[in-house]
Amino acid sequence: MSELKLVEKKFLPVTVRQIFAPSKLIVKAQAELTFYAQNDPDECWGYFPTDPRANNNGLDDCRRFQEAFPTITIDGHTFGFSFLRLSLKKQKPLRGKHVDGNAGTGIKIPGQDLRSVACRAFFSLSDQEEREMSISHQAPASLPLVDAGGLMTIKDSELDPSYIESIVIPRRSGPMVSGIVFYPGEVPHGGDDTESGHYVASYGREEYI
Repeated sequence: MSELKLVEKKFLPVTVRQIFAPSKLIVKAQAELTFYAQNDPDECWGYFPTDPRANNNGLDDCRRFQEAFPTITIDGHTFGFSFLRLSLKKQKPLRGKHVDGNAGTGIKIPGQDLRSVACRAFFSLSDQEEREMSISHQAPASLPLVDAGGLMTIKDSELDPSYIESIVIPRRSGPMVSGIVFYPGEVPHGGDDTESGHYVASYGREEYI
């Protein structure tokens, strides 16, 4: 176990609620992602316009969602659209927890300005399932990170379970969605799917320190 170092208080996650109206845009994007996920070996598909490697072809309803809600404002801070992602089944854990390299894709970018930290607003768009997030209050600087294709991961065995918090994001109710705002590069985290998978949206901003 690495020497324990806790995250700063300003990096702790907070719960938020946001209105995405009309909600039919959420439903149409969900149907579109479901169609592609049904033909994917992992039964998972996403819309990642900020990732040049992503295949966003044919995702017109997802694009319309982005165009309708390109940014959101929370407590005076503006967050830009990052991605939509849907899974039809419970996904395997990703090597434990991970930390993100930026506010868009989460993947570390060569030459990225190290003075910036990513802040993410993460929402559950499903009206059927809650979304559970598992977050560690240990600082990544005190943990051995493993580069998994640009995503910095941390084995669960390296984390003190007494400092792991589970946050349940309620299901969507019409246009009202719930989520959390947190600093994904400063807080080790991971999603815990139900057997039915997930449907999520992410917005982000870069803050300079």
